[in-house]
Amino acid sequence: MRKHWLLLILILALVIVLCWLIWWSNWGLTTERYRVVSAGLPRGFDGFRILQLSDLHSVSFGKENSRLLRAVRAEKPDVIVMTGDMVSRYDTDFSTMLALCQTLAREYPVYYIRGNHEEGLLAEDWNSIRDSLTAYGVTVLDNERVTLTAENGDSVNLTGLWYKLDYYHEYASHYRPFTGETIQKILGDAPEGFNILLAHNPNYFPVYAEWGADLTFSGHIHGGMIRLPLIGGLLSPETILFPEYDGGEYQIQDKTMILSRGLGRGRMGIRLFNPPEIVTVTLHAAEE
Repeated sequence: MRKHWLLLILILALVIVLCWLIWWSNWGLTTERYRVVSAGLPRGFDGFRILQLSDLHSVSFGKENSRLLRAVRAEKPDVIVMTGDMVSRYDTDFSTMLALCQTLAREYPVYYIRGNHEEGLLAEDWNSIRDSLTAYGVTVLDNERVTLTAENGDSVNLTGLWYKLDYYHEYASHYRPFTGETIQKILGDAPEGFNILLAHNPNYFPVYAEWGADLTFSGHIHGGMIRLPLIGGLLSPETILFPEYDGGEYQIQDKTMILSRGLGRGRMGIRLFNPPEIVTVTLHAAEE
């Protein structure tokens, strides 16, 4: 009888751990912090904090996203960048994302680019979202550039890139590779100075770096959806096993990409060992 009770307790404990793990993987909220040092960064941006939100897919963390808002405010960012897929193309109600943006835009400068899900929306839905974001004070960067200026007058360039779905899925019949010529046609030459690029798809990081992006913020991969210890992300949204870029910090010489593992789950609804995250990057000018 005692053995039966011990077995029952063990099974119950395993069920509780499994339930907690599933909850944590999908509704837990973590903050990843990075320190990016660059010789090209103007001194006025030393200590500048950029907070990244990506791939929300209309999920709410607490009532009216209270847990997410609390986590953002705790980071005390100078600006917030949203790197796409904040809604899903299958949504009919965009109020969760819009309410979050409205609240954040009252407190911080917010910059938004579209990802493949925004690109997949009906034109009238995207136009309505963009109009609402603009009315709230969110800057939507549709292959556009703004200048961020520090108190001492130093400046950096912030560019938002999006492109058609043809460039996303390598095995789709309509796929086209995204090349240096492609980004040149869309954005033109990279301007002089320190360049920050928002680009939803991380798979073209070498192209972004060659174009002149000193710091790129990306999303899209959802951390590989299922993360395996010592191995990393298992699956990309295009169902490619063990994607090259799945989350974290990547370098090509002096160029950096920060890849968010995102907040939501997308159509597949899978996250395991992979809690939702917000990202904070603190910039530092390299010592001479």
